[in-house]
Amino acid sequence: MLTYQDAMTIRLGPLTTAARSWSKMAEGFDDLGEAYGSSVQAVASDGQWVGMPADAAKTRFTSTRKQFSAAAVEARAMASCATSTRSSPSASKP
Repeated sequence: MLTYQDAMTIRLGPLTTAARSWSKMAEGFDDLGEAYGSSVQAVASDGQWVGMPADAAKTRFTSTRKQFSAAAVEARAMASCATSTRSSPSASKP
């Protein structure tokens, strides 16, 4: 069972490392989203591909692009949680 002493002396360095990793992951999702938008999503949006298949693809490609953006937001939220836990008043031990 977790004791008060355990909570007050816990090493928080790994939490800082995790926050950095989550931030880096968010940047990676942003980069992937941009690459996806310019190389995949653009195929259905440039006007050269037309008709029902293009419309269906455009809808799916747009949805996938939104998922990259949402993943970046979630990764930033995780980084923020780890950072705020690390910098909270009760978390004074490194």
